[in-house]
Amino acid sequence: MRVCLISDWYLPRQGGMELHIHHLALELQRAGHEVEIVCATPLRGGSESDEITVHRLSDSLLPILQSIWKLRTVRTVEHLLRMGRYDVVHCHTAFSPLSLVAAALARKLGIPCLLTEHSVLGTDGRWVLSAVEFLCGWSCWPDVLSAVSNFVANELRRVCGRPIELLPNGVRPEEWKQSSQDGSPIVVSVMRLRPRKRPLDVVRAIPLVHQHLQSRPHFILVGDGPERAKVERVVDQLGVRDYLELPGWQPRQQVKEILSRASIFVLPTRNEALSIATMEALASGLPAVAMNHGGVGDVLTHGQDGFLAHDFDDWVGHIVRLCRDHALRRRMAAVTHETAARFAWPRVLDRHLELYDLARWRCRQRQ
Repeated sequence: MRVCLISDWYLPRQGGMELHIHHLALELQRAGHEVEIVCATPLRGGSESDEITVHRLSDSLLPILQSIWKLRTVRTVEHLLRMGRYDVVHCHTAFSPLSLVAAALARKLGIPCLLTEHSVLGTDGRWVLSAVEFLCGWSCWPDVLSAVSNFVANELRRVCGRPIELLPNGVRPEEWKQSSQDGSPIVVSVMRLRPRKRPLDVVRAIPLVHQHLQSRPHFILVGDGPERAKVERVVDQLGVRDYLELPGWQPRQQVKEILSRASIFVLPTRNEALSIATMEALASGLPAVAMNHGGVGDVLTHGQDGFLAHDFDDWVGHIVRLCRDHALRRRMAAVTHETAARFAWPRVLDRHLELYDLARWRCRQRQ
């Protein structure tokens, strides 16, 4: 099968969706399929890694959003779709102008198309997509609409009123080193340091966790972004510099090393579509504490491989409990591999191929 993966955003831009597209392309290649990627993200020097063909439409991007915006780019996309002879076009997130353009063109050209939503819509997102739906009926362009979690699927269903398939992200559990759960507890979080991810909650939790424990656990916050300066200021204001590592953005191999020496993974984000970082932490044998808002509930089972908190105080309380109870940490760590296995790439790739076949069947039906 020849597959085209399309979104405005791709590597080297750092994010869960960008990494997912990259890993999906690699998994499709390993399974014997041909893959090309169309994006608007510039390469910024160097050359493409791996043996994936990437078409970068980055001559002129919309500021801030960093997406396509010129009509001539639409003609370029149409040329690529005509010449590519793709069996399936897989668009990623309806918030990407390039994805919507590709979905419309795929329908015009009679190419099967699947669109996957990776983001929690929220009130503003639902308003935007509903407005675009009212103006041009975008949800009818893809042959199949899917979402990475039940939470996102329910939101998307409210916007367009059509069936939404579930299509989660994947992980390779065998590639992640297992935490030994020995020694004093180490609490880790991995995220882009942006307001939506709530990195300041990790910093604010440290003194609250410490006041409930005799020994003071160490924290590691991996990532970088626009909130970095504010994080640094709050660290100094709270006097927790000695208990928090801020290594910045790290390559994946280093993230694996950090997770392998940690004890607990924490995620303060309230609107997470699914959370690849949580899946990777579970693959590393770490029980996780996350917020019970968004799609993380598709990953974690409360009280089994981690905890789902209702609010910040509840979240801190679960961290304290895991830091205090070594036996509980080990018991939860013993079952995290079962959770990670549900999202293992062979299984997730089969689901992708199943929906590709569904898109092809529906495309034939409407021709």
